[in-house]
Amino acid sequence: MSCGFLLLAQFFGQMGRGMFEVLYNLLLLKYGYTTAFAGQVIGLSAAVTAVMMPLAGRLGDRRGRRTLHILDGPDECCPSAGAKYYPDGSGRR
Repeated sequence: MSCGFLLLAQFFGQMGRGMFEVLYNLLLLKYGYTTAFAGQVIGLSAAVTAVMMPLAGRLGDRRGRRTLHILDGPDECCPSAGAKYYPDGSGRR
């Protein structure tokens, strides 16, 4: 695989994540949540990421990075897979 392809894939992945953060805030505001709540949601997700990244790095060193990428594949490829658990969008079963 060429280095240019990997850099391009990284660029588009980060661009998608950045768009998600902005659009998710706008969606929360559209559905009537306050800006304080939207800030708490984003802050909490940043805190969870800050805590989990070192743990994921250690796990990758122990079990192998390839194994973690394979296990993470369905989550990255099917971000809407959780919708089947809550088909009415209520967040409750």
